[in-house]
Amino acid sequence: MAVDLVFPWVLAIGLGILTATSGVYISMNCDYFSDLRFGRCRGIPLGDRARCCGGSGHIDFITERCRPPVYSMLAAAERVIAWEPWCGDRSSHLCELWSFLVYLSLSVLLTAVAAFLVTYFCLPARGSGIPDVKAAVAGFSNNHCFSLTCLLVKTVGLSLVVGAGLSLGKEGPLIHIGACWAYAMHTSRGPMGVLANLVPLHEVLAVGAAAGVSTAFGAPVGGVLFAVEELGSTRSLSPRGLLLAFAGSFAASFTLKGWNLHGSNQLTLFELSTPSGSPKKEWLSWEIGLFLLLGIIGGLIGSCFVWVNVHVSRRRKRMLREGRLWMVPKSFQDAACERLPRWLIGAMLDDGGHPASEEVVRPQVVGSASPKIKLSILNVLELSLIALLTASVNFPTTELLRMPQSEVIHGLFESCPHSRVLNLGLCEDEDNTSSEVNSNLKMSLLFAAGIKFAQTAITFGAAVPSGLFIPSLFIGAAVGRLVGVWTSELSALAFGPSGMKNAIDPSVFAMVGAVATLGGFARMTVSLVVIMFELTAEVTLIPPFMCAVLAAKVVGDTFTDSIYDAHATLLGYANVEEPEDVRLMPQVRDIALPVAKKDMLNLAEPITVGVLRSLFDVEASGDGFEQGDDEMSPVSPQATVVGVRSTDCSASLFSPSSSQGTPSVQSEVCILMTGPGLDSVYGVMIKRELSSWLSREYQANARRLCRFRVDGDETLPVSNSTAPFDLSHLVDTNVGHLLMSAPVLTATCAFREQTKLKYCVCRHEHLPDVSGVLSRERLDEVLCPSTKFAAAFHDEELSLFPIGVSKRLLEIERIVSTRFSQGSSTDCLEG
Repeated sequence: MAVDLVFPWVLAIGLGILTATSGVYISMNCDYFSDLRFGRCRGIPLGDRARCCGGSGHIDFITERCRPPVYSMLAAAERVIAWEPWCGDRSSHLCELWSFLVYLSLSVLLTAVAAFLVTYFCLPARGSGIPDVKAAVAGFSNNHCFSLTCLLVKTVGLSLVVGAGLSLGKEGPLIHIGACWAYAMHTSRGPMGVLANLVPLHEVLAVGAAAGVSTAFGAPVGGVLFAVEELGSTRSLSPRGLLLAFAGSFAASFTLKGWNLHGSNQLTLFELSTPSGSPKKEWLSWEIGLFLLLGIIGGLIGSCFVWVNVHVSRRRKRMLREGRLWMVPKSFQDAACERLPRWLIGAMLDDGGHPASEEVVRPQVVGSASPKIKLSILNVLELSLIALLTASVNFPTTELLRMPQSEVIHGLFESCPHSRVLNLGLCEDEDNTSSEVNSNLKMSLLFAAGIKFAQTAITFGAAVPSGLFIPSLFIGAAVGRLVGVWTSELSALAFGPSGMKNAIDPSVFAMVGAVATLGGFARMTVSLVVIMFELTAEVTLIPPFMCAVLAAKVVGDTFTDSIYDAHATLLGYANVEEPEDVRLMPQVRDIALPVAKKDMLNLAEPITVGVLRSLFDVEASGDGFEQGDDEMSPVSPQATVVGVRSTDCSASLFSPSSSQGTPSVQSEVCILMTGPGLDSVYGVMIKRELSSWLSREYQANARRLCRFRVDGDETLPVSNSTAPFDLSHLVDTNVGHLLMSAPVLTATCAFREQTKLKYCVCRHEHLPDVSGVLSRERLDEVLCPSTKFAAAFHDEELSLFPIGVSKRLLEIERIVSTRFSQGSSTDCLEG
């Protein structure tokens, strides 16, 4: 009993420590690789600029060197620790060219290595991972997105791409990394895994996500609110789950404090200096209209970004399927393939699984069909080109793009005349006598925001770990600072140079613009305001933050979904939203039909006619099978209505005590897999249709092979003299994946949004041999039975629905009772 009470808290604290330690490792690597593009630390071989100078507060951002006095180590010979740019003190054109080549080469190299790791070892490690976390909490079966391999590849790849200077952030992927640690602890074998089962999987994932937010921003309260607002919207957290998320966020924040990564003994990512004469950054009451305008602009920028990025992602997906780069013209790619050496063509082109040879390769090149490059090669080439383009634009144009994103955002949030701001050229001419200086400042801000928008739009969604928080803050801060500069100039014209201009701080507009744009991208509200407050430690700016976030949310939702919901749709996840009047609280295990272990066929093994016939044999042990005249018919369990306590054991069909995980009723479908386990499901095959086919081919030899085409290729060798049967037409490959513990709401939304989806394969969280299938027809039958639907809500002891819902459900039943036989689950809910 004591273990049951104590272990969940130990689990939450352990998740916070592991996630924070991973974040520290990533931050150290990111800082080192990012600064390595600009110079090296003499005296500390693997030191970044902040560590070399003894902390970020000792960096002279104007000269890009450490502030004197430099630190020295007294030994047999004195060794001075100092930061040295690659160009040194020289300012010749040749030296600048050398610095540019080092900057460019390291950016491309680091990006290519990250793309290689993701493509060859774990493709689910790409992207931010937030859609995968939300889908897992909702009940979708996507455990391949949280494997230890994914955790390792995500951690290393994220360090490389952020250090390479791509327009990406590490904050979103850290949420995924926290969820990976949570999944690893929950599903581990041994005492840890057994004890972790005391907490439901979706709550453990929420704790890991909260620890990830706390690690990414140093915002423990924001991490808890993120788990409640973003993850709790699909599946509510219990009071204990909320407290566990609180403990995990605290542990992550405390661990960061202990590591003291930047040597400043601070938790906030952007520690701001205070302007003279004011304890905090101030704003005037009439500026609330401008903050509202920034919120509208942020919502429009976010909606535009979602539209452009989704368009690019769809084109990328379509072109990758065709074996081509989406940004390279088809004619150029064909011409390049024709001029490459034959051995290189054979290594690059997709030969459909056959060994590369001249006979195989040359027809693809010289024929009418376009050459199809391997997916792995395409991903590395695409990311290398993006890195080349990004570095080529950022280095020679402006310091706003050349410097690391977090440093630029910190400078945009600061007030003049701080050294960060001066180094970026963000201070106006104080006497307002030089219109050229002010014009260049505004053009630089506008140019940087536009370039960063374009770079992020083409990079996010590629085959590397990528986050959006920092790029969106960069874009919004630049736009907000631009609005602040314009406001300052207009106030100077209206009230004179000594009037209200000095009371307007463009850095306040930069912070409000940053939170507005991030709100337009992610559509977060309460958690975003708290995260931004913890980032900047500016309590006086909470009302402007709230105003801008609310406006961005309303404007953004008017045009598009959030970026994470849009990418969830691209990944095949349904958008889980609960109806206002109906709560679907039962789980999928209550209505899914079980699948016997013998009905799970591995296509990696030979499938013969005899194997298919054995699926309809009645076992002596009795699996609940009955044999009809021509085809099988299952012993169906008592129909289960949502909200009814069924007298049979339909809810226990998947319990561990039921025949050691073997279902007690006959399967209606076969599950086809390309490997062991439900992670490699290829499709489902209806046994009734298979029985009809076997009846027509009753004279076929039992040893005759059957084949199923996977992605257009034959998965089975032809080892028989007789040609094998092709049964691909009997397989439905459009299959969803759910957990047994997923709420019925998740299944309803999956079928509603994907109109062509007919079956969802359901996997038990802890018993790999226990599986089930939920069909669209089964869901309709359960939600809309013509006789039992209304009667289900007369049970006074019913606890699956909240008080007051029965009356509304009875009203729905009367309205749609005449359409039950033809209606779908969606019709019933919308009635």
